[in-house]
Amino acid sequence: MNIAIRATNNDDIPLLAELDKAIYLPADAFSEEDFMDPDYKNFLLFLDNIPIGSTVLAPHKTVAESYSAPLPSAEGTLYIISTAILPQFQRSGFGSIVKAWQIAYARRNNFQRIVTNTRVSNRGSIALNQKFKFRITRVITNYYSDPSEDAFALELDI
Repeated sequence: MNIAIRATNNDDIPLLAELDKAIYLPADAFSEEDFMDPDYKNFLLFLDNIPIGSTVLAPHKTVAESYSAPLPSAEGTLYIISTAILPQFQRSGFGSIVKAWQIAYARRNNFQRIVTNTRVSNRGSIALNQKFKFRITRVITNYYSDPSEDAFALELDI
């Protein structure tokens, strides 16, 4: 079994969008245009040269005003925009591989904190982040739409 994570290029954008549509609720999936944000660092996860997931990272610049707790400084913070594994490969350890890789990426690039968020109902994502010592720091009211749902903000100081 050969597992690899690699940075994407413009030719990979349609594949990233296709993966997102297969993984997320329609309202949560990114479009090709979304992946082209110049601040985004997009990566694909491969199993034996087959794409099975992705992650999207960016320097964290701002925080939503709808947070229900005091807001931390965004400076020096990496925002994990997405950690996506195709459903048939979930609960097989690939999320842990990507999460460990994300933390190593943050350290290599001199970030002091990592922030991510997830639907409050996404128990798998919450458990994965907590396994790596992320802590729930606040609730973001009505962060998601279709269906409307709050999000947990999770943070890790590194």
